[in-house]
Formats: sequence, C-alpha cells, structure tokens
Amino acid sequence: MNLNNQPKDTPMIIGLTGGIGSGKSTVSRYLRDAYGCPVVDADAIAHAVTAPGGRVLMAIAEVFGADFVTACGELDRRKMRALIAKDVHAKKKLEAIEHPIIQQAILEQFEELRQAKVPLIIYDCPVFFQAHQETYVDVVAVVICDRAIRIARICKRDGIDEDLANRMVALQMSDAEMTARADVVFDNSGETSDLYRCVDHWMMVLKKHEKK
Repeated sequence: MNLNNQPKDTPMIIGLTGGIGSGKSTVSRYLRDAYGCPVVDADAIAHAVTAPGGRVLMAIAEVFGADFVTACGELDRRKMRALIAKDVHAKKKLEAIEHPIIQQAILEQFEELRQAKVPLIIYDCPVFFQAHQETYVDVVAVVICDRAIRIARICKRDGIDEDLANRMVALQMSDAEMTARADVVFDNSGETSDLYRCVDHWMMVLKKHEKK
C-alpha cells in the first residue's frame, strides 16, 4: 500500500479481488451503490471484448474450435468454463488471447476516470494477482470466504454439481495466498450485513487518510 505517495489531484485506485464465490462482486456493488465509487470491472470488460464479431472471439474459435462459439455468435462460456476446469493448459491459452486486449481496455477506463477527476476508483478483477495488476493500484483489497459456502454459492448460481465447483475453486489462488498479499481483507463467511459493516469501517479509515 502506497497511500503516503498519493498525489492530491489523482484518484486512489483500489484493486478488489477474491476467488469465485467469495462475494467480491457483492463488495464491488456495495461500494458503487452506497458510496458512488466508479467500478472498472475486468469481467465486464472481458465480456465486452468477446462480443460477437470481436477479434478476441475470432481468435478463440481459431484456437479452441468453432464449437466454442454459439449459433448466436457468442462465446459458449459454460463450455469454456468446463474445459478450463479440467485442462490447465486451456486456461493459459485463453488468457494469452484475452489479456492483452482486456488490459488495454482497462487502462483506457482508468484514464477516462482520471480525466473526470473522480477521487476513488474500484478495480474489480478476479485474476488480479495472476495477471500481475499490483502496479496499477494503490491499495489491494481481498474478499475471502469459507470454502464450503463458496461451493454452495457456485453450484446454485451456475447450476453445476459440487465436483465441478470444487475443481473450479482448486484452479484458483487460495485465500491464504491472496491474504498474504493484501492490504485489507474482508471475510464474507458470515452475514452480508457483517460484510457491509467491515466495508463501512474501512471506508472511514480511507476518508480519514484523505483529510491528512
């Protein structure tokens, strides 16, 4: 965390990450809705660049096969998730295609918000550490959660069985690894109201720092 070197006329960028089913998006939405923080959403950007007709989608079809593109010309995300869950090399291939284009779009959004002179930006990125995004932010916030709760959430949300959900979680960086590299950690194993209180307390700390 390098808040002491934060120029007064530039926004503070908070890197927000967490494993699948952790509740990262819950924190992101709360910061947006309760505090008006603009959110640069890496997942949303990834969806946009894989839209029908985009060069990312075309490259995916060339590498993985045309059957990974639906009849409507969209990426078959469920099919891709299933492949990635059982083939680590497939995950690396997908990242090599997507990441450069996604990164450029992210940096463009940062610049737009800097020009708008917003005080605080939330950078919501599920693969924050894996994609080496630390240099783009001032503070790293991680959302963690009990594994059993995560598995139950994933199964309910995606309509998949526990075996696939467990494999998806196993492919990701562990909570312990992320916690060791975080400036702040939110544990979402309890009630959502408890999570919100933790976020509120953290925002108070940030605001006190801004006044110094």
